[in-house]
Amino acid sequence: MNYIIGSGLTALIAKHFHPEYKTIAPEQSTLPELFYLWDTEYTRKFCDEFNYEYKEKEVSIKTFGENVNAYNSVTHKPIGNKPCEGKKYFKSLEVKFELPQPDIIDTIRRVESKVMWGREQYNYDKLIWTAHLDKTNFNDKKYLVNYYPISYLNIYTKQYLFDEDFAYFHDSEMLEREIYRASRQPYGYCFEIARLMSNLAKTADTFHIRKFFNADKFIKTKLAVNPRGFVSGESPINTDEIMFAGRYAECNHEIKASDVIERFYKERDKNV
Repeated sequence: MNYIIGSGLTALIAKHFHPEYKTIAPEQSTLPELFYLWDTEYTRKFCDEFNYEYKEKEVSIKTFGENVNAYNSVTHKPIGNKPCEGKKYFKSLEVKFELPQPDIIDTIRRVESKVMWGREQYNYDKLIWTAHLDKTNFNDKKYLVNYYPISYLNIYTKQYLFDEDFAYFHDSEMLEREIYRASRQPYGYCFEIARLMSNLAKTADTFHIRKFFNADKFIKTKLAVNPRGFVSGESPINTDEIMFAGRYAECNHEIKASDVIERFYKERDKNV
């Protein structure tokens, strides 16, 4: 038996290329109602082959400041990070994905050659691992994984702070509070903050944003936190038995869905 471990978008992509594999995950993941893929040869091919309707969308970007090195140190990302560096827009495909329920609800805690354990024991021939690594022991090895939270400050307002779809902050004034990105939303704007949860200060951050944009008082604000926002650490090595795919499985936050799709196409073409 072959398995896909995980239930997110990478697992869904893997399932399309390997429909005979069973999926195992502790729960069903959720996705935004609409998802934006990079517009590439492979993402178009994927949508066409697997019957996903999509709309072409040119996403506009506003950049504040020029301190690119500071931006990357705040977000722990390398220079040249996709998609924003030096760009005013990027082309994307707007797609709606629905994630299916995993075939088996379980958390895999231990993996050895040809066998793994959660609540039950599973014998396998091949694995595609798309899940987090930090709670699993692989052949008596635990991978070192670092997570850096992303906090989302949702600002409800009818004021125009910027007209573009996204804004990236490279200036010292915003980076001082580790506010690095914002996006336009139907209710107003969502500001992303790369700061530990213990140091969050919604009132101070809101005041700082109002001051930066010279804005009036907002209708309301709401804070949400993703404790596993950015991921980095020791990347696992693929073997004949296990393929690690996606940003969490590969401990590399730079990996996008378009990269995963391209990789699966190249793997398939190689085996033809």
